Amino acid sequence: MRKILFVDYDKCNGCELCVLHCSFQKTQTFSRSRSAVKLIKQEEKGLFVPNLCQHCLEPECVLICPVDAISRDEKTGIVSHDTDTCLKGCKLCLEVCPYGALSLDPVTGKIFECNQCQGDPVCAQVCPIQIIHYQAAKPAALSDKDHWKQRLLKQDMGKTASEKRFASIKPKRGS
Repeated sequence: MRKILFVDYDKCNGCELCVLHCSFQKTQTFSRSRSAVKLIKQEEKGLFVPNLCQHCLEPECVLICPVDAISRDEKTGIVSHDTDTCLKGCKLCLEVCPYGALSLDPVTGKIFECNQCQGDPVCAQVCPIQIIHYQAAKPAALSDKDHWKQRLLKQDMGKTASEKRFASIKPKRGS
């Protein structure tokens, strides 16, 4: 069964251990800008939201990539990025992600995203209050994630200029 990262957003205290350990797992450095987990903060409201790749059922980043450098494993559902195939200058995937979950590494210049640490996500391991869980995905949870993505994409503010501009350029696979 497919597994997903589930985040209990109401309980996050903003400690950033998930952010820092993610970057260390990937780059051997503690760097917020090199982490696949981004912490959205509204400190005046006490609101902290860990944001990471949602591994969409139909990822917009996969559909728009002109060189097929991003793929989704049908068995695990993990969306991954082949840095050797990537054009590195196009950045269309960054523009179309409705969650803003892909990032550009400031050191290497390469795109990266959460790959769930290949099935053993460090963010879930280090969270001191256990708000991040790696658990079996229930069909309702998967369709709910896709529902929210579709709502974001349908809203004009959820679409970027690049998404609107490039949506008609890349042909659908198999055509």
